[in-house]
Amino acid sequence: MSPETPPSRRTFLRTAGLSAAGAMAFPAVAEGAPGPLGDAFGASASAWDDEAAALLAQPPAQAWDTSWTARVTGQHKAMFDVPEIEGGVGVMRAGSWLRAYEEVLKVKRDAVTQVIVLRHNAIPLVMTNAFWAAYPVGKEMKVRGSKEGEWATANPVLGGGGGGGGGGRSAPVPLDTLIAGGSIVLGCGVAFAMVTRLVARQDGLSTEAAAEKARSMILPGVIMQPSGIFAGTLAQHHGCCFVRAV
Repeated sequence: MSPETPPSRRTFLRTAGLSAAGAMAFPAVAEGAPGPLGDAFGASASAWDDEAAALLAQPPAQAWDTSWTARVTGQHKAMFDVPEIEGGVGVMRAGSWLRAYEEVLKVKRDAVTQVIVLRHNAIPLVMTNAFWAAYPVGKEMKVRGSKEGEWATANPVLGGGGGGGGGGRSAPVPLDTLIAGGSIVLGCGVAFAMVTRLVARQDGLSTEAAAEKARSMILPGVIMQPSGIFAGTLAQHHGCCFVRAV
């Protein structure tokens, strides 16, 4: 390999040569600067290395649910790309758009399809309040709680205590309410590896056990996808306009 090969590419090429078992163990051998979700989410050479490792770690035969595409119907279709938490502003904008179409344009709900893609650093938003209370997501992601000087201990985009307890801007239409109303919410399977790493570190679990526990704490109604980019492009292929929500 030539001396000028950049570090991130060297790491990816090295990782690409691992067996499936080795890829699953990648977080244990990663090195370098903190990953995009902070030290508790594991160290890696870069966000690119995290994504490469997570892609390699996904079982090739895993069945991903893409049946949601059959629900992308109606005259008005939009996909909201949310890669950062930012106090929940991405979900807030998605809810505001839906409300405006219904109240201003008098569009019936069944004529509107809303797809929200939670990816990259926004992946903790797919988790329940119980997860946010059990793990230091607020501290790691610098999400403030409702009391001054405290970190969030609840998901800032959820109802039932998520908004008030989570702090931040808080979504006027909570994510769980949007899901109940028919919005399609997709999570990034690549970024979810960082959530798994946090569970593994705090609970002392293997990657496989941590992944299983983390999946059990995903908000009901969220549909995980191979990656956020996959989810976003598939939604656009089915007629959704793209909205950069954060």
